[in-house]
Amino acid sequence: MTNDREDRLHGKLECTLGGVREYSEGYPVELRRNVKTGRLFIVAYNEGHNNIVQIDLLDLLEWCAANPHPAVSVISNNTAVGTVYPIR
Repeated sequence: MTNDREDRLHGKLECTLGGVREYSEGYPVELRRNVKTGRLFIVAYNEGHNNIVQIDLLDLLEWCAANPHPAVSVISNNTAVGTVYPIR
């Protein structure tokens, strides 16, 4: 559950995206809403929840629509902790 301070700092939690994970460490990914603008963004935690990545969802979807690419297979390689995950 979030509180007002967390909402102001990190956005209002809308849901945790079941089945979506941060690749390096496997943490759950959240969908949050900016309390000032109302825009949705994706939050991925890493480094033991000491660091986060926030990506504006509409910006990401607009980029994907404007830059269609065939499916690719890549590898996420975190050399700091020695993990390698295939990304499909």
